[in-house]
Amino acid sequence: MGCRTCAGQDPAAAWEAFPARVAELGGVVLEPEWLGALKAHRVRCVEGHEVTPCPADVQQGNGICRVCAHRVWDVFYVVVDDEAGRVKFGISSGDARPQLADHARHGYRRVVRLMTGLPGRLAVELDQVTLLVLRLVGMEPVQGLEHFDVAALPVVQAAVEEWLRHNDAA
Repeated sequence: MGCRTCAGQDPAAAWEAFPARVAELGGVVLEPEWLGALKAHRVRCVEGHEVTPCPADVQQGNGICRVCAHRVWDVFYVVVDDEAGRVKFGISSGDARPQLADHARHGYRRVVRLMTGLPGRLAVELDQVTLLVLRLVGMEPVQGLEHFDVAALPVVQAAVEEWLRHNDAA
């Protein structure tokens, strides 16, 4: 068996390398501890945007800030992992199939809501509003920032429906 650090399997080395790489890109890691190479970590970019890249993506050259990268973010989705009893919502750009396929590989196979082609920054706004509503009712994520117990699904759906009533986006 080889060296864990050389093989990229040492969490301590990865945690040390991630903030160093983020700093090289002008950002700062806000997450207080290592969550894993494939888990979203809170980061503030050089422009002040608070974003959640995965360390593996950053280390592979994908950058730290999706806002600064000028991604479209015109898709909003809600998916459910019925076996684990979790709901996840989020945003994507353009073709949502790769993102949904990735979530399906992690158990989130049921698509409850998929809104594509949202103009401007409406998908981002809807994502932020949904997070705010969940916080206001006292629901906390069970993983990352947008993974909740399935009991949050009615709240997520109500937040989306209320937002839609006030926006001519869907």
